[in-house]
Amino acid sequence: MAQKTLHIAVFSLTDNKTANVLIDAYERGVDVKIVTDNDQLDGKGADVRRLHQDYGIPFKTDSRLTLLVVCSARFKNMENVIITNIPSLAKAYEIEFQKLWQDLHYE
Repeated sequence: MAQKTLHIAVFSLTDNKTANVLIDAYERGVDVKIVTDNDQLDGKGADVRRLHQDYGIPFKTDSRLTLLVVCSARFKNMENVIITNIPSLAKAYEIEFQKLWQDLHYE
């Protein structure tokens, strides 16, 4: 239901339902960007490169081992997501995402 931005920092993205939500948002004009681990782009079921090639969703990769913690599934791990309309909280997360985005390179 995002209306403006979906900025995602994730170790890997292999869940097709999540990928479909990102596609839908991007096609509705939402600013979707993904930061992911460089070693996870071509793994089994990886979606990030496909989202870029098939739909134009921009992504950048990070090869620093300490940045993104290894995680594997939305049902097994203690993942987190924040959905808020509190401007100060959203701004704090956006500032951190923009720092990441500026420091990384396109694949």
